Amino acid sequence: MSEAQANFSEVEDTLPDKLFQLLDQALFDLNKAESDPRYQVAMSRWHSLDTETELCCVCLAGSVMAFTLKCPRDKDELSFGASDRLWAKLECLNYIRCGALVTAYRTMAENVDGYDLGEGPMEELVKYEMSLSLVPYATDSEKFKEQMRDIKELFERLYV
Repeated sequence: MSEAQANFSEVEDTLPDKLFQLLDQALFDLNKAESDPRYQVAMSRWHSLDTETELCCVCLAGSVMAFTLKCPRDKDELSFGASDRLWAKLECLNYIRCGALVTAYRTMAENVDGYDLGEGPMEELVKYEMSLSLVPYATDSEKFKEQMRDIKELFERLYV
C-alpha cells in the first residue's frame, strides 16, 4: 500500500467479489456519471477534478469510486486510498476496460479468497480475450458499454 493509500485506508470495501458483479456495478455507476452534470467520463483519468471546468473526470473504475465508494470530487485516485484488496478490484475494472480479461481475473484471484477458475474456463477466457477488439469509449460510448455487458455475461457464465 502506498503512503497516499495509507492516508485513507478507512475506505470500506463494499464492492462485489465476483468480476461479473463488479463490472455490473461499474456499468451502473458509469451511467450515473454520464447523467450527472458534475462529472465527465474520460477513460484516461481515474478520478480527478479538472480545475478549469470544475468537472470530476472519471473512467470506469473512477465512476465506482465516485458513486459506490463516495470518493469526494476533489480527491484523486492517489489521495483516495484504500486496502490493497479494494485497489485490486478497481484495477480489475481498468484491465477489463482495456480488454485484459485474463489479467483482471488473475488480479482478482491474487486478492480475493476462493478464486479458482480451473483449466477449461481459463482457456475460454483466453480465447475470448484474444478475439476481442474493444471500441474505445470516446469513439462510441454505447458500443463500449455493449461490449462491457458482453464481457459481464461471459464472466457470469464462467462464474468469475
